[in-house]
Amino acid sequence: MFRTILTALTLIAATATQASAVEVKQATMQLKKYATLGGACMVELTTSITTDTAGATISFKYIHNSGKKSKTFTAKTKGNGIALVKHQWDIPNGPGLEVGGFRMEGVSPKFISNTKAYSLDCKPKAPGGFSATPKRGTSRILSN
Repeated sequence: MFRTILTALTLIAATATQASAVEVKQATMQLKKYATLGGACMVELTTSITTDTAGATISFKYIHNSGKKSKTFTAKTKGNGIALVKHQWDIPNGPGLEVGGFRMEGVSPKFISNTKAYSLDCKPKAPGGFSATPKRGTSRILSN
C-alpha cells in the first residue's frame, strides 16, 4: 500500500511539473539606434517573447557580442501568452564607428532570441558604455 501511495504521489508531482512548464515559442528582437548631436549613442531593444502560457513569468538576460551580460530581468506574459519588453542601452563612445550586437537569452525557461547588430558613429567625449543595468526602461508589457 505504501508503494502504491508513493507511486501515485510521484505521478501527481510529475503531472504538476509538466503542466507548469512554460515553453517560449519565439523571441524576436528589434533594435533602434540613436546618435545625438553631442555624440552620445544608444540603442533601444524591443523584444516580443511568445510563450504557450498566459501569465507566465519569464526571466532573461541581454548578451552583448563582446560577451558582457546584463543583470537578470523578468517579464510576465499577458492573456495571449506574449510579453513585449523594451530597454535602452548606452553604447561605448570612441573615435570612429561603434559596432556590436545584442541578443536575449532566457534564464527560465531557456531560449535565445535573434541577434541584432548596430553600427553607430559616436564621439569620444560623450558618456556611455554597456553595463549590466540599462540606462532607461524596465521589463514591462507594452501591448498585446
